[in-house]
Amino acid sequence: MPSPIDRAKHRLKRALRATLVRANGLGLGFLLRRLGLARGAGIVMTHCVGHVDETAYLPPDMKTSIEKVEALLRALERRGVRCVAVRDVVAALDRGEDAKDLLAFTMDDGYRDNYTHALPLLKRHGASGTVFVESRAVDERTVSWMHRYFLVCHERGEEWFVDEYAKRTRDEPTREKLLAARAGTSGRGALYDLKRVLKYEADRDDRERTTREILAAAGRSDDDLAPAYLEWSEIEEMDREGIEFGAHTIHHEILSRLEREEKRREIAESTAVLRRHVRAPVTTFAYPFGRPWDYDEECFELLREEGYACACAAIDGTNDPGTDRWQLRRLPLNDDIPLADVLAEIDGTLPLFRRLFRVRI
Repeated sequence: MPSPIDRAKHRLKRALRATLVRANGLGLGFLLRRLGLARGAGIVMTHCVGHVDETAYLPPDMKTSIEKVEALLRALERRGVRCVAVRDVVAALDRGEDAKDLLAFTMDDGYRDNYTHALPLLKRHGASGTVFVESRAVDERTVSWMHRYFLVCHERGEEWFVDEYAKRTRDEPTREKLLAARAGTSGRGALYDLKRVLKYEADRDDRERTTREILAAAGRSDDDLAPAYLEWSEIEEMDREGIEFGAHTIHHEILSRLEREEKRREIAESTAVLRRHVRAPVTTFAYPFGRPWDYDEECFELLREEGYACACAAIDGTNDPGTDRWQLRRLPLNDDIPLADVLAEIDGTLPLFRRLFRVRI
């Protein structure tokens, strides 16, 4: 449990951040851009664009409304910032440019709303973006364990899911951790705490088998979830429209938990199937989950071998010519995050405060 002093510091940082975000919206951000104090290119990260029936079960932090994406695109236009693909940002950084007038819009996993909702919106604004494809979900129409988890929790509740998992699993340590985590004591809720146990603690084979059984017990199957994902014909059309595609592994596994040959297969096979369907070079990768502990330096070596130029992580911040190309920073955008927070990052207000005072907010 955090101490009273730690809680007070956290509240103070939140209040300071809120004040800076408001100041950015009142004109500070435009002033910093005019003075040349905005630095680096932003890369925005989301999953689903718009609200559709096929992804109604996914949590808000995986969705961004059409209205919010359009507001972002309009805000970029007012600032003279072009919305592009990751490859365009990296090309500018490689030329030594600070690329503050570029922003890449990225969508992870490969949801069909990227085609039905995001593509028309991007085209209308003369913008582009990058989609990172989880290949098994598109190629075999088989979803990851996480989608079974979210659907069952959405329809039956976390308690029912945990009870079913506890009955069916052969992984005793995970059973005990799930039973303890369902109280949601982290402050982020049971849905988050249970997912974290399944991500980092569960035996992968047992988790795959058990979530399939639970989904069936709920009267559902992967066939109910597959329509949420793009089809190859849609990917091919988006490619022709100038949308960049990058790989995101086969199974959306945490790469740092895999042995070298498993890592290689996840990267190489997801890349190969994608390259068979798109004409543009596939040179941009995104790590599943993307936190610094979710990948390692062995991944960098394997990505180089596959001909990649860069990889996106899930580390907040903007990117300048000195940014590690294997750990490009991204700014999350979703239904839970105010657009004003993202704009305060790309305008330079929050980064400047951090540089001047060395305080993480």
